Amino acid sequence: MKNILISALATIIFAPAAYAEEEAVTTLLRELCASGKVEGQYTQQETKTAKEIISLVCDSESTMVATIWQQSGDSTLTMGYVSLSGDTLKFLSASPNPGSRRLSPSEPPSPRLYLNILALRQGILSGSYKTLYLRQSEPVYAKRTKELPNMFSVMDPAVDFNRLEGRYSVDHPELLKGLGIVGPLVLTIENLEGMLSVEANDAQNFSDVLHNGLMATPSYNFHNIIYASVGVSIYGGSEAFRHIRGRLSRDAKGELNHLELFVFTTRNGIVGPFSAHRIPTPALPVPTIQKTL
Repeated sequence: MKNILISALATIIFAPAAYAEEEAVTTLLRELCASGKVEGQYTQQETKTAKEIISLVCDSESTMVATIWQQSGDSTLTMGYVSLSGDTLKFLSASPNPGSRRLSPSEPPSPRLYLNILALRQGILSGSYKTLYLRQSEPVYAKRTKELPNMFSVMDPAVDFNRLEGRYSVDHPELLKGLGIVGPLVLTIENLEGMLSVEANDAQNFSDVLHNGLMATPSYNFHNIIYASVGVSIYGGSEAFRHIRGRLSRDAKGELNHLELFVFTTRNGIVGPFSAHRIPTPALPVPTIQKTL
């Protein structure tokens, strides 16, 4: 009984503080994602280990993921849990809190990337990162070498989010050959319980589903903008697309049938722009009902 009371008291004391910290992180990430000055690839100079490319990608209007591609071993580190400590933004592979709803391994989160917020607002990464395989933290200093376009700046309030749903065929799939994709590539956008998801299928065996991104409800209406991502994989993954974003616009006939798209992959970085056009959605087969005497 005593332990239960202590646990309840701790919840009462720490819950408001945790909520306030989460709100502070959300507010900061919303600012950074809207600014257009942070997202993209940053080339880190060669260190003791290898040349590295660090990427920051907003999965939605207020969430951000950091990845580090290392030339040595062609490996990728992904950090999707973000916390705030003074003037430092911390990207972790998982929440350090064992009670978090996110997966928390028994060892401390690894990798960990710490960035100075003031420098980040200026498009510069300044800080350090640490993994279980490094005895000491590696210094980070890199300028943005490739931008990931901010689609929020071209959002069209006259378009409702429901207009995004449907099937689209990529016009020039050869642009994606480096990802192992064989055209034609078809993207299917669907609203699943208030969030837009993207399913990608090519002419062979490639299939990918990106289901974490922008909300799509009357209260959270991002109009003609689509952001979708795969779940966070701590040490890379086999996905061709880690993130896809785009905007719906009118074609030559004035119809809302044209998509301008960019994709981000953990190994290939930012690819795009490329375009896609709306194609008909196949009708569901109607079952034949046999009459019985």
